[in-house]
Amino acid sequence: MDLARLAAGALGPTVLILATALVVGRWVLGRLVPDEGVSSLPIATTVGLVAVGTALLGLGLLHLLRLDVVVASMAAVHLLAARWWGRSARAAWTWLRLAGWPAGAVAGGLAVGLAPMVALALYPPVEFDATSYHLPYARAFAEVHALPFLPELVPPIFPQLQEVLFATGFLLGSDVAPQVLQLASVLLVALLLLAWRADGVPVVARLWAAALWLGAPFVVWLGTIAYVDAGMALQTTGALYAWRRAREPAAAEGWWVVAGVCAGGAAGIKYLGLFFVAAIGLAALHAAWSGRRAAPLLAFAAAAAVTAGPWYLRLCAETGDPVFPYFARWFGAPEWDPALQPHLGRYVPPALATGPWSMDPAEAAEAVRSLVTLPWTWILFRERYGWLPPPNPFDLLLLPLLLPVAAARRASRPLVLVALAYATAWLAGPRDPRYLLAVLPAVIIALMAAATAVIAPRRPALTRRPAVVLAITLLLAVPGWYFACNRLGRQGPPPTAAPTRDAYLATRVPGYEAIAWLNDEHGADYAVYALFGGRLAYHARGRFTGGWIGPARYERLLAVAADPVAFDAELGRLGAGYLLIVTDQWSLSLPATPDWQRRFTLVRRGPSYTLYRRTA
Repeated sequence: MDLARLAAGALGPTVLILATALVVGRWVLGRLVPDEGVSSLPIATTVGLVAVGTALLGLGLLHLLRLDVVVASMAAVHLLAARWWGRSARAAWTWLRLAGWPAGAVAGGLAVGLAPMVALALYPPVEFDATSYHLPYARAFAEVHALPFLPELVPPIFPQLQEVLFATGFLLGSDVAPQVLQLASVLLVALLLLAWRADGVPVVARLWAAALWLGAPFVVWLGTIAYVDAGMALQTTGALYAWRRAREPAAAEGWWVVAGVCAGGAAGIKYLGLFFVAAIGLAALHAAWSGRRAAPLLAFAAAAAVTAGPWYLRLCAETGDPVFPYFARWFGAPEWDPALQPHLGRYVPPALATGPWSMDPAEAAEAVRSLVTLPWTWILFRERYGWLPPPNPFDLLLLPLLLPVAAARRASRPLVLVALAYATAWLAGPRDPRYLLAVLPAVIIALMAAATAVIAPRRPALTRRPAVVLAITLLLAVPGWYFACNRLGRQGPPPTAAPTRDAYLATRVPGYEAIAWLNDEHGADYAVYALFGGRLAYHARGRFTGGWIGPARYERLLAVAADPVAFDAELGRLGAGYLLIVTDQWSLSLPATPDWQRRFTLVRRGPSYTLYRRTA
């Protein structure tokens, strides 16, 4: 029963957001392109998520991001769409009656396949970026009913379209709803691949592409945590899909608007989305030039500006830096620039510090080699990538065909070229494999389209016999399903009660026991500085400071770590009453000398943390 309540509390907000996005997106799409029935629902929902997120931004700027306002606004949307919902329900019921038992079998199979993924999304959040800033953003937005600059978070501001959607989950009382929303993004990408009518991709190729996407353990993992990469992948896939539809003969001009909305939405989620604004913008420029009409470029640019522009105007208004905190030293805030912090060298490549021109030929050759060998090294040497879950093993067989596909199948060539250009840009930044998720669906659809084009004439049974097609589909999807089941088996059921949740977090988040003690002792009435404990920000009820960058950066304390007077004074300037040192990866402890003991009292010690109270 407790697990059912947990699931309902997470699924309810997600369904409300998706249903509202579907209605709004369908209304927008209906004014831009011809209605294509059921196949248009995935792209309509994708567009609608951008529209809903932009509307929530507006409410936040007006300090109206409140539960009553959000629920009333969504209720109004569905009230206006009541007739459409009624027609859709009757059509769905008629189809189910005509389909009979095969529809029930498909529904049962989908439920079995998706249940482990949904269960994984119900665990308490523990991942670094999620608990360092994504979820703290969303919780703060819900608590203050606005979108403030949060100076004690690291970083204090970003493009935050996904986080305002997360905030709806917090308004409705669920802190795991953001994880379910990310799973919904992964499933929507699969539906977009199934609906990929552009470039002449056959149905079998679309089905296999969706299975290959869902069969990647890496994709399943990102779809069950509160990172924003799955949401960005949905928007980039929507942008690329709309672009390819816009290039069809006699295509509606509105597809360029759809591409701009989705590309702008991707840029509103992560800075990496700006690549797709630029890439598809160049394609729109080419279409305008070759067709001797400005409509494609103007339509795309206007839509992208409307959806991405507000987030970047907010960044400039708050910080003066449109890509804060990157290059912040050029805009008068060097303490925020990660490229200037010596301890971040392994996370910030020289190209982000001084520009791509800083790479010499040897470094460039090594970077290209690392990209080419990534699928294999990722599986064989996972420790190099922080033990991230691996990609779909079938990718190892298919990726070597990428360049031959680009050469042989003209329709797939633009997608492959965009993916290669994005991968080249990826080499100049932090080479985290999850940043490649944005182009993975495009690569998959291109590969599957080419594979079926080669297989169909030679082995027609593989693409025409339903039983064989289904068997291959299940085979491609099995690795992701097995990953979810295996992780569930190792972790047990999601914790539902406070004691079991605390026990779960204490074993997975170093220093959590100290934060839980502070929460129990003081509620929200405390201030703690956490040295090397950034991932604890979300779990702290009181004032939490400390991070690699910013005015409270670790460097300020480490520079005076040998002087108890200066060390204590620095903590005083930062307003901290407690000092928490997390030692799972960094070794540091305060000396047991009289000077130190006069200023710091040991409160708690655990296997991966030490908590002190400042006696002053």
